[in-house]
Order: sequence, then structure tokens, then C-alpha cells
Amino acid sequence: EVMSKSSAESNKEKAKDSSNTVGERIGAGIDYCKDKVDEASHAASKEINKQKATH
Repeated sequence: EVMSKSSAESNKEKAKDSSNTVGERIGAGIDYCKDKVDEASHAASKEINKQKATH
């Protein structure tokens, strides 16, 4: 989860950097979206496991 956040932030900065090529910026934007999905998935899994542990 932490790695996804730092990777997402790195990709976000790459996507915003106008010195990168359009292809690099698009790729970084796609990777940012993937990282955010991973982050949400990990958070949901963590919550499910937490709920299972309390029941």
C-alpha cells in the first residue's frame, strides 16, 4: 500500500512534467491510475481481513 502511494505520486509528477514526451506523460498517467487501483484494492482487502478477525 505504501509503495503504491509513493509510486503513484512519482507517476503523477512525471505525468505533469512538461519536459517529458507525450508518450512518457501518458504512460505515467496510466501507471498512476493502476497504482491508485492497487492502493484501493489493498485498503479494501485490509478492511475485509480486519472484519473477519473481529467476528
